[in-house]
Amino acid sequence: MNYLWLFTVAGGAALLGVALGFGMIKQDGPRAVAAIAGAFVVAIGALGLGLYVASAPTAPCVHPTEMGRRTALRRLRRRKRICPKSEANRRERAVH
Repeated sequence: MNYLWLFTVAGGAALLGVALGFGMIKQDGPRAVAAIAGAFVVAIGALGLGLYVASAPTAPCVHPTEMGRRTALRRLRRRKRICPKSEANRRERAVH
């Protein structure tokens, strides 16, 4: 279903672009061709940037299960060097 919306929106944008380009060429031909060529250069650059962002690695996330929470707590202890039996840790557990 998402692809249907993609093609519908992209097709509508393409039709509007063709109509706009046709009107621009009818009014002032050489100037319109330069503007349309510039628009294509920007669109190709945006496509390249979009593909780069889509292929970039994402940030790691902690699994939302109980094991993930325990693992995150262990990492937090290592980072902050919290003693497992400290008073602050007991208070933190009581809150959660």
